[in-house]
Amino acid sequence: MDTTLVLLHAFPLCSVMWEPQRRALEGTVRLYLPDLPGFGTESRLDGERFSMKLAARFIQHELDARKIDRCVLGGLSMGGYIAFECWRLFPERIAGMILADTKASSDTAETRSRRFDSVVNIGQGDFPGFVEDTLKTLLAEETWNEHPEVVEVARILMRTADPQSVIEAQLGLAERPDSTATLGTITAPTVVIAGRHDAIVPIDEAREMAAAIPDAGFTIIERAGHLSNLENPEEFNAAVMGLLARVDGR
Repeated sequence: MDTTLVLLHAFPLCSVMWEPQRRALEGTVRLYLPDLPGFGTESRLDGERFSMKLAARFIQHELDARKIDRCVLGGLSMGGYIAFECWRLFPERIAGMILADTKASSDTAETRSRRFDSVVNIGQGDFPGFVEDTLKTLLAEETWNEHPEVVEVARILMRTADPQSVIEAQLGLAERPDSTATLGTITAPTVVIAGRHDAIVPIDEAREMAAAIPDAGFTIIERAGHLSNLENPEEFNAAVMGLLARVDGR
């Protein structure tokens, strides 16, 4: 297909998390797997505080620089929050959407409080503790028991993150807007993907989100938690390919 597939990574990882998708899809579709500002190889943007809107403007700039006029845009978790901002910013350039292990709602007061607590702990030097506590919520029990190599990949990607970037992203996540009203405006073919054992985005919430998007399918990834693309890449890739086929068919 002529359209480029753009995948936005989760917090607090980087674009390397998409390696299973790169291996499976490279040669089938053009890929752009960016690091978001402050993560992976991408520097923080001087003078600007990290937010979902800032990240969407960054993606728009990078699409312009690469002369990518149309894309299928996917995001997992934080990447999904940014995908909503991208839809509001440049919907005419989005041919399809992949919303994986993400939600339209903003943070609850409890979740926001936990983010602020983590900011304090990281600021006091306990970044390793933050990594280990976060890992427990991201991965399914099956992954811990049966795929320790996946646990280690996620751990390494998180440990190599810049703690200051993690702090700034936590604050941006806590302040992100509610995107529920945006769901009904998404006219591009969409697939909502949910890990069966996602402890952060319950399946019922993901299903309701899919139902609110006019042209959305809904796929549950078995034996996976919040990082479903790493935990069960075969099923995840099949869902992505299904969406690409729908877009191509249009």
